[in-house]
Amino acid sequence: MSRHTFKLAQISKNSKQIAALLNEKFPDADVRSLTDAELFAMMESADTPIMFSKVSISDREKYVAATRRYWREFLEGGVSKINFTKGNTVMKTYDDILNAVVDHGAMIVRPATAKDLKQCQKDMKEMSFPPIPQGYCDFLSMLNGFAWNGIEFFSTDQVTDPETNFMLNDIVSANEHFVEVNDDFLSASDYVLLGRSDMDIYVYNTKNGRYEVLDIDGRDVMEDFEAFEAMFVGVAAPRI
Repeated sequence: MSRHTFKLAQISKNSKQIAALLNEKFPDADVRSLTDAELFAMMESADTPIMFSKVSISDREKYVAATRRYWREFLEGGVSKINFTKGNTVMKTYDDILNAVVDHGAMIVRPATAKDLKQCQKDMKEMSFPPIPQGYCDFLSMLNGFAWNGIEFFSTDQVTDPETNFMLNDIVSANEHFVEVNDDFLSASDYVLLGRSDMDIYVYNTKNGRYEVLDIDGRDVMEDFEAFEAMFVGVAAPRI
C-alpha cells in the first residue's frame, strides 16, 4: 500500500469513528445543514486522539467530507463494520461479496460478452471518452453490472430487474451525464465513471491509473485502490 493510499485509509477509518462519536454526542444535530466550519468545530470537540491543529488544511477538508458522509450514513442506517469481515470470514474477493449478498436482494447481471464489451468500448471512443479500464472489463465479463444496498456498478447496456423494475444505467450514458454536470471539475479524459452510491461515485483515474472513491458532493478522494476488485470489496463489504 502506498503512503498516499495508507493516509486515505486512515482518514476514512478515523472519520467513521468520529462520526459515531458525533452521532452519540449530538443526537439532534442535522448534519446536512451544518457548514464545514460548524462540523469541524464539533469534530474538534469530540473525544478523539486526533490533534487537528497538526493536520494539514487539505487533510482537514478530507476529514470533514468523510465525517459528514459517515454521519449521514449512521443516521440512515448504512454504516456497519469497519473491518471487511462477515462473521469470522475476511472478505477479499468478488466471490466473498457475491456469496454474501446473492440471497439478499442483489441485482447480479449475466456476464457481458466479448461483443458487448467491444461495442461499449466503441461507443466510449465515439463520445471521446477514455476506454473502460481492463480491470473493469474483467469484472463485466464476470457480471455485467451490479446493484445492491445503494451501490451501483454500471453495465454495458441498460438493464432492468424484472422483480423490482429497478433500472441499472449503462456506463456510456452514465459517463455522458457525468461529464455534462462536472464540466467545471474535470475534462472528459481524466476519469471513467464506473458506479455510484448514495454518498460516493466510483471512478477510474486515467492520470494515475487508480480506482478512486470520490465524495459525491465535494469530489474529494476518500479512498483509492490499485485494482478494481479491491475497490469492489472495499465499498461493498462495509455495507454487509
